[in-house]
Amino acid sequence: MYVVSTVLCACRNYKGGPPYMTLVNNSDIDISIQTSYPENIQEDSMILCHYGLFYGVYDLKVDSLFKFFYWGWEDCYRNPAGWYDYFETYKYIQYLIMDRDTFWKYHSEPCDTIRKYVPVLHVYRLTLEDLERMNWTVVYPPEEED
Repeated sequence: MYVVSTVLCACRNYKGGPPYMTLVNNSDIDISIQTSYPENIQEDSMILCHYGLFYGVYDLKVDSLFKFFYWGWEDCYRNPAGWYDYFETYKYIQYLIMDRDTFWKYHSEPCDTIRKYVPVLHVYRLTLEDLERMNWTVVYPPEEED
């Protein structure tokens, strides 16, 4: 029994990295953010709902921030997983930014209605390199680069 539990609970070698990234709303409206984890960025990856279901949607009030934690497991409680582990599997993380009031007005409607009446204000398709350059902080609206 000891050998079986040791094999089944063996520690994974995690890359670690930041445990969270920060999402900041510097706009003058409350926003909703839908998170998705596409393996490849394609035109059809910008989908507000899948089969009438929403997942990974967070609300962010004006002048506030949200710490988006990595949901990976910890390596035997000694070596916590972090966002580097996510990017071992996926090339991108995507955030769709919407007006919160508009989103919640239509969120229970059929997908084609939602896509028609809930405009996506901005799409972030971020790689590991993008997030490192941004110091793991995603700001809406995007800051102008000099």
